[in-house]
Amino acid sequence: FTFDKIVLEQRRAATAIELSQQLVNDSGINIVEYAVGVLTKRLAREMEKSVLIGDKANKQFEGILTASVLPGKAKVVATHTLASATPGTGVSIDNLLDMTLSMHPEYLDGSVFVMSRAIFNHVAKLKNTQGDYHLVKDIANGKIQYKLFGHDVLVNDNVPAAGTGVITVAFVNFAEAYATMIKKGATMKRISDDTTQALKGSHLLMLDIYADGKILNEDAIKFLKQV
Repeated sequence: FTFDKIVLEQRRAATAIELSQQLVNDSGINIVEYAVGVLTKRLAREMEKSVLIGDKANKQFEGILTASVLPGKAKVVATHTLASATPGTGVSIDNLLDMTLSMHPEYLDGSVFVMSRAIFNHVAKLKNTQGDYHLVKDIANGKIQYKLFGHDVLVNDNVPAAGTGVITVAFVNFAEAYATMIKKGATMKRISDDTTQALKGSHLLMLDIYADGKILNEDAIKFLKQV
């Protein structure tokens, strides 16, 4: 047996919104509470983006789609070409089935497809010989979920829709494939009494977190690439 060491470090992710005192005074809603919600969603989206296409050299997480260690590991299990100028039109149901068949059975439970909206729209129209759609729509906890071969389908436009040599669909068991660490949980700061904010008559809301994420198990990641 040989082992590789995965070192998780501290990487700071932060986002901020500046509100003028006039806006706070005139708002008919609790604008500060609303801004906190916006900051939370914004930070979550950026961290999600970093998990997929992050660049360690730019102090981001190690991206699953962009990590330099992956191309030499033969994780591409299927390829496709564009059938027309429309992104995703070359993706076949057999391509997607090959991705599930190549995954070790131990990692299948919990694996999900990740694709862009353009490719999802194409996959959603694929039918079997009886005219039934392969993609199944389900309702869970009041939210619509899509499943393909029993696996959830996540739509994320950080995944490229088209491009020669780019990964267009990923099949990943995130729990097995990716390691994360939160060194210091998300902290909200409301800054209004420092010199800069006081002179401007404004409030600065800032949300930050210290965390890291890296690929832990490449065997739990499969790719579909356009050629």
